[in-house]
Amino acid sequence: MALAFATATAASASVSGPRLSPFSLPPPHPLRASPSRGLRHAATSSFPRTRRCGCGAAVRCAKRTGKRRYPSEKKRLDRRHKELLRQAAPVEGSEGRESGYWRLSKLAVPARDDPGKDFTGISLPLLQAIAKAIKFPVASMLPDEAFTVIRKSFDARKGGAGTWSDGKLVTRIGRNTDGVQAVMKTFVQFGAPPNILVDGKPHLGTDKLVPLLRNFRHHLRQLGVTIRFNARVDDLMVEDGQVKGIMVSDAELRPGSGSQKLSFDAVVLAVGHSARDTYNMLQQHNVDMSPKSFSVGLRIEHPQELINSIQYSELAAEVQKGRGRIPVADYKIVKSVGEKGAEELDIAEQSRSCYSFCMCPGGQVVLTSTDPSELCINGMSFSRRASKWANSALVVTVSSHDFKPFQSHGPLAGVEFQREFERRAAVMGGGNFVVPAQRVTDFISNRLSVTTLPPSSYRLGVRPSKLHELFTPYITEALQQSIIMIDREMPGFVSSEALLHGVETRTSSPLQISRHGETYESTSLRGLYPIGEGAGYAGGILSAAVDGMYCGFALAKQLSLFHGDIESFLGKAQNQTGFVKY
Repeated sequence: MALAFATATAASASVSGPRLSPFSLPPPHPLRASPSRGLRHAATSSFPRTRRCGCGAAVRCAKRTGKRRYPSEKKRLDRRHKELLRQAAPVEGSEGRESGYWRLSKLAVPARDDPGKDFTGISLPLLQAIAKAIKFPVASMLPDEAFTVIRKSFDARKGGAGTWSDGKLVTRIGRNTDGVQAVMKTFVQFGAPPNILVDGKPHLGTDKLVPLLRNFRHHLRQLGVTIRFNARVDDLMVEDGQVKGIMVSDAELRPGSGSQKLSFDAVVLAVGHSARDTYNMLQQHNVDMSPKSFSVGLRIEHPQELINSIQYSELAAEVQKGRGRIPVADYKIVKSVGEKGAEELDIAEQSRSCYSFCMCPGGQVVLTSTDPSELCINGMSFSRRASKWANSALVVTVSSHDFKPFQSHGPLAGVEFQREFERRAAVMGGGNFVVPAQRVTDFISNRLSVTTLPPSSYRLGVRPSKLHELFTPYITEALQQSIIMIDREMPGFVSSEALLHGVETRTSSPLQISRHGETYESTSLRGLYPIGEGAGYAGGILSAAVDGMYCGFALAKQLSLFHGDIESFLGKAQNQTGFVKY
């Protein structure tokens, strides 16, 4: 019995429901996410507090939120929130709705329209699902600020797997599910630090990933697995609608030069989201694929001390480059911005989600391009997160509506959309993988006022450029509006020290390869098993690993190598086709 696994390094369950608060109620403090799963309204008060100093003068202070709250403040707010919930929604059902809180569950959003794992706001497709559930006639008239996503049932194919970039072990498919726990314990068994099993935001770091992968490789070879480096899969061997093997050649040679035929009983396609040559090959075999939504934008970088100061206030001095009593500060931001001329678009296109993606505290900006004519970047951190910079992508969701100029490329329209902006960035940078960059203050003002830039962690060089002219206007305006909104919540975020780098386009796979939900086999080509992020079914290290694990058992069962029931000890796999559940 022979199996082929075609892989590539990535460039990089249940729920509860929403509650809608009546607008006549006074705005309470932020409601904390409860253990119950679902969506719940969280009204916030943004009024600053006033305190008196010794000289009698009144000092207006920004309200302490999030990590900046003292434990005593959190306990007091918890008690108040519970009392507010008890008063406003004493029971579920019709009485609870009359009191002003609506709780919805099992809302279904088409997978290709869902923004993905890093987006916790209310997308327009989700708003449509809410409107349908409450029988509201016009979804666009519902105020999205009245709802909050507390938990998703599946991370919807969003974000880079990060195997060689950062090593974030966060997931939305259920941190405590048996499948995720099996993956986490396997990491520890092969050399990951045990604290990842208990940390709230487990992070390995690039330096810890390298020996971990080496241990994986040695173990697989001991089991008799053949691993071929510098080998490229040029084509599939197909007979009568079934894959019989693959054709491989030396990666340093041109495709087709000295190809070798390898016969297998099945081929597991576990490529990354930048495997464009593989996508082209699959299209030639008429494999069912479809474009899917992803996000594009820029990567913003601040001095880490500035982010520490914004998030921790006077406690920032305790960070000490990750060696102090508190960890280096990070942030996670989601905004929804309107779009000019929205009346001419579909409801799902009338606003765009802009959010932070792959935030790397104490990290650096790195190159992910493989072609000198195309420029794309990402972020990473080492395990100690001791760099003097903090960076994060600020990205805007795009969908098939935005790919219309590239419709001639069929399911690869999203890939061509990515390439368009990567080529523009390469031209702006002037070649040699130099990155175009711009101060945030200039970007939101549509100008390039100075030719000198603040220091950047990007090692191949930055060039002052007009990044506000790189994207189409609707993407640029969405980024500008969201940055201004972020600065209102995090004063100091817009700073002359903040630097934008271009361009970030490969946040997730631009397409999805169709497969059967139970067998994981391609719907159009027997013997082919597309899995993981490149196939459009995962968005990170954990979700990709879990997806591969379930596929492995399904394939082994089909080949009569496994006769048990994986669900009996790993639980039921998440439904990764059709709809994303809320």
